[in-house]
Amino acid sequence: MNPRPIVLLLALGAAACNMGPYAAPVDAVLSFVPDAYELTENDDILVSGRAAEGDKPRGVLLSGRAMVADEDPPTAYDGKTLPLANIEVEFVTYPSTVCLIPETAMLEAAFPDAPDDITSMDDVYAACDLDGNNQIDADAPEWCAWYWNAEENTWYQIYGSYLGYTDDTSDEPYCPNDMWATTDSFGIVNFYFFIDQMPYTVESGETTFGTAEVNAFITNDSAKLMVTMTN
Repeated sequence: MNPRPIVLLLALGAAACNMGPYAAPVDAVLSFVPDAYELTENDDILVSGRAAEGDKPRGVLLSGRAMVADEDPPTAYDGKTLPLANIEVEFVTYPSTVCLIPETAMLEAAFPDAPDDITSMDDVYAACDLDGNNQIDADAPEWCAWYWNAEENTWYQIYGSYLGYTDDTSDEPYCPNDMWATTDSFGIVNFYFFIDQMPYTVESGETTFGTAEVNAFITNDSAKLMVTMTN
């Protein structure tokens, strides 16, 4: 696995006012909700040497939410956790095949068309997985990729050159691994991250998956969002 160069991404979220953003107070706390995901091999993570020849590169797009708060606010706030708006948060992923995507780069896409006889997920699996290996066939119709893992009737497309190419001469996709963002009026940063490839090792023919991470940092605290994958 060839590591990709780290790309710095600046993502400015909605701010509570026109000034700032600001560094977090020293007593501010940072957390992810949720702080962990568990994937299976059926989640279409591409691992070099494991995908059938001719398969298109695949990956998994996940959402993240980081929260910054003051857990010891003034007495006037009745002792409840106080969300902190307009605070700078840095995000860094590991490995470099985990790409950070700001919320503003996700656009809702038009509902894709499927044949009239596709009326259920069973129909999707029957049409897109003819060999029965629980993965989309390499030569499956294009609509299969839209419907395969659909849980809601909403689809999104990634804006601009994310996961594409920065220019005609580039041989590496645009995959930001370092992002600065700003909390909104609720003390939250919403974002997405795309796992193109999980870290893994192969020993005696057995593949063992490592942990992908999104790490977040403020002035005096940090948090970790971990993604694991079962064999």
